[in-house]
Amino acid sequence: MAGGSKSAPGPLTQEIATIIRERMARMKINDLALSRAIGEGRISRPQVQKIKAGTKQIDMEDLERICWALGLDFLATLAQADAATASRHVEPEWDVKPL
Repeated sequence: MAGGSKSAPGPLTQEIATIIRERMARMKINDLALSRAIGEGRISRPQVQKIKAGTKQIDMEDLERICWALGLDFLATLAQADAATASRHVEPEWDVKPL
């Protein structure tokens, strides 16, 4: 996109956020604890908050770190989110054409 702006996170990212929120709630850990587990300076507490809210796109490397810290399988998390949002490809916002 022009000027480096990013589009709003879509259904896949929001579903991943739901998985992260639910796991954190089950583990009874807060945003600061997750941020510290990932590593100082890598993902800040405010970034964790935005990721959990589904308002920030998640870098694949960061998602892998989050999954590891939460004891989630990275590929299984992606597969779960993909399956839960399979209809996203037919939504009006989806404008990618198969080659």
